[in-house]
Amino acid sequence: ADPNRRLMMTIFDASDGLTKSETNTGYIPNAAKLRDGQLWFVSLRGVLIVDPRQLAQNKIPPPVHIEEIVADDQTLWQNLTPVSPAKPRLPALTHRLEIRYTALTFAAPEKVHFKYMLEGYDRRWMEAVNKRDVTYTNLPPRNYRFRVMASNNSDVWNEAGDSLEFSIAPAYYQTNWFRALVAAVALVLMGMAYQMRVWRVEREARRLRDVIETIPAYVWSALPDGFVDFVNRRWLEFSGFSLDQAKGWGWADAVHPEDRGRLLGSWRAGLAAGKPIEEEARVRGADRQYRWLLFRSVPQRDASGKIVKWYGKSMDIDDRKRAEATLVETETRFRTYIDHATDAFFVLDFEKGTILDANRQACENLGYPREELIGKSVFEFDAGLDPEWLNRNIRPRIEAGESVTFETRHRRKDGSVFPVEIRARAFQTEGRTVNLSLVRDITERKRAEEERERLRQLEADLAHINRVSMMGELAASVAHEVNQPLTGIVSNGSACLRFLGNDAPDLEEVREAVRDIVRDGKRAGEVIARIRALAKRAAPPREPLDLNETIQEVLALVGDEARRKAVAIRTEFADDLFPVFGDRVQLQQVLLNLVMNAMDAMSSVEDRERQLAIRTQNVDGEDRVRVTVKDSGTGMDAQTMARVFEAFYTTKPGGMGMGLSICRSIVQSHGGRLWAEANAGPGTSFHFTLPRDQRENQARGAAV
Repeated sequence: ADPNRRLMMTIFDASDGLTKSETNTGYIPNAAKLRDGQLWFVSLRGVLIVDPRQLAQNKIPPPVHIEEIVADDQTLWQNLTPVSPAKPRLPALTHRLEIRYTALTFAAPEKVHFKYMLEGYDRRWMEAVNKRDVTYTNLPPRNYRFRVMASNNSDVWNEAGDSLEFSIAPAYYQTNWFRALVAAVALVLMGMAYQMRVWRVEREARRLRDVIETIPAYVWSALPDGFVDFVNRRWLEFSGFSLDQAKGWGWADAVHPEDRGRLLGSWRAGLAAGKPIEEEARVRGADRQYRWLLFRSVPQRDASGKIVKWYGKSMDIDDRKRAEATLVETETRFRTYIDHATDAFFVLDFEKGTILDANRQACENLGYPREELIGKSVFEFDAGLDPEWLNRNIRPRIEAGESVTFETRHRRKDGSVFPVEIRARAFQTEGRTVNLSLVRDITERKRAEEERERLRQLEADLAHINRVSMMGELAASVAHEVNQPLTGIVSNGSACLRFLGNDAPDLEEVREAVRDIVRDGKRAGEVIARIRALAKRAAPPREPLDLNETIQEVLALVGDEARRKAVAIRTEFADDLFPVFGDRVQLQQVLLNLVMNAMDAMSSVEDRERQLAIRTQNVDGEDRVRVTVKDSGTGMDAQTMARVFEAFYTTKPGGMGMGLSICRSIVQSHGGRLWAEANAGPGTSFHFTLPRDQRENQARGAAV
């Protein structure tokens, strides 16, 4: 297909005799083209035949005429009137303009198409079908040209058409002379306003200068490069400079030599960055004395952001600086005293319980840096403080003005806990209530108290064990005391049997014998009660033990005895010694017995140093602990070594021979073993082993 070929169309409508319901409807084809070119259209009323070869073509363009112009419903121009001007001029303030035109044709006038354009207003041609007028509203005053063209029913255009030039007269206020008059009046008014503005600015400038000269500060201004071009009178009075001396950079001569470089450096840095400047420096006054001044300056920028001026103010802050120096000195002195105190100091917010300040000792005790500690709540590191108890028992007393002392436990940053004693008192500062707390670490005091308690208990336990061990020596006496009533019971019982065997038993004698039996039974019971009272003790408690600490507690008991006997005690403790599970008192009895025996074994040594060595270690490859007590005494022969653990066997005059036997029994009851060995040199070594506390491994496994 040729894209440049124009498709010719012919439209048939009611003017050609067709009606709206002429054609068929539905999906049945209603048009066909025959071989001779005829077009057949099936309609509801029959068949329509169109032969394209017989269609008439109207090749005559229709003549076009502009008929009249109607402005605001008044006809101002008609084409048919001989006196009508060629270029009509419409009145000013014409609001509604109607232009009527037509095209002369007798062949289907209803199919005439128009195009029109009002030059000076429309930007393109406007199309109209069978419409013969156009309306414009509120056209501005100027010259116009209206053009119109038309086409006939065969789409043949009269492109020349018709045209009409006309103009709309302006109102008085739309004339150039009026605009010039208005401009002139505006210029006069602007000039008057400018003069008024200048007068006001000058008045405000005078007023501002008066203010600048009287305010209690030193005011100045500078050019963009920092050149000072103005200083107020107060600055001149303070410095003793003349205006010419103060201008430019001469003002810097009054700055203290130690501060001059810093101040000028800040000033130049601010000029380069274009940012406000604030700096303090000492400045020499007219009295030759230096005073502290605070320099502040800000830039003034134009609409483009360029700096056009610097304005500054200097304030006398000498009194404030002196007060600050005194305050800093006082605070430094007070902080020095507090930070060198051996107790911790806390300043707390009374309502929130948060830390406001703390000294060095407080930071060291808890393991926090001061910056991290401030702001924390006391409940974050107090492991023993109950808020409810605190509010019920401590807070009311502090609010009443009392100084309260109580004990609690603090938790370090690493998780360890230590006991403390707190003395707290409230006071007012800066309009709020704060709590000053002195916190003392009482770990050593608690340890000493616990040590005294352990020693007291140890003495009591060892005294009880000593009483029990003495029962061997009291066996004969106990047997005698119990045997006497038992003998009486047997005799009286035999007599009762004899009396009852008679043909006529004497019941009175039987009663007397029974009374004697009861008496002797009570006597025997009293003897047994005395023995039980002597040996009575609760079931031995078992607990996790560090044998190193247990040995040290025993050595504390025998220290005086060792010095009296000139025995040097040396210890070698394993740092990673396994804990054991046992009866502390019983194991101390074992150690005490072995240590006392070792010192006795060295009592006759005169030719060498009397040394007692105690060593603890973990047994390699076994979950056991070994303790060795080694002396430098006379030693034991093979026979004595074989019988040393037998009951009632002793080598000491007056000894019972029960000590080592009891020790072996105690060690064995703990799942261990006790034995003796001869040293390579002089003396004897006693060893015993104990199993490791397995509950530690079980707890570790459960945690994993």
